[in-house]
Amino acid sequence: MGSKKRPSKKPALRSTERTHPTEAIRQRVVAATVRLPGKGGQGVLVPGGLILTAAHCVKWYVTGGMALGDHCVEEVVTKAGKTFLACVCAVEPVADIAVLEAPDDQVFFDDAET
Repeated sequence: MGSKKRPSKKPALRSTERTHPTEAIRQRVVAATVRLPGKGGQGVLVPGGLILTAAHCVKWYVTGGMALGDHCVEEVVTKAGKTFLACVCAVEPVADIAVLEAPDDQVFFDDAET
């Protein structure tokens, strides 16, 4: 016989709570949003020091050069106006998603943050 599913003890969310973030959450997202001026895109800072963006917002190669050591570097501008470089470390063109990370301090020793 099938097992019965226990009812959730969590109170149900109102419709507006499910579809609209609180002002505090909205402010955190705004603060974590960065500009990628190279192609005019945006990204968001995520845990681990990474930047999540759309693949069409960054320069990348399909020829395999990225796997062989060619680096695609993007300029990043924070909400406060601070500018730094980030390397494209992963691209999924079908899903149109890309991940950027801090430059490798052995390859980009002048640009890596110390």
